Amino acid sequence: MPALVFHGTADRTVPIATSRELAKEEPDRVTLVETEGVQHVRSWNADPEAYAAAVKTFVKGLGN
Repeated sequence: MPALVFHGTADRTVPIATSRELAKEEPDRVTLVETEGVQHVRSWNADPEAYAAAVKTFVKGLGN
């Protein structure tokens, strides 16, 4: 199952390395979007337009 993961690089709750490793191990399934300087679960808050664009691109890619 494909997964889209947003992760802030300044997340102190869950280290960014966790998501990077997952994306590295499952490159065909995991799309990682890193949000520079953002804390835990704040990617949308940092840039709602970029977040929405990433979701739209991911969903469109599911039709392939």
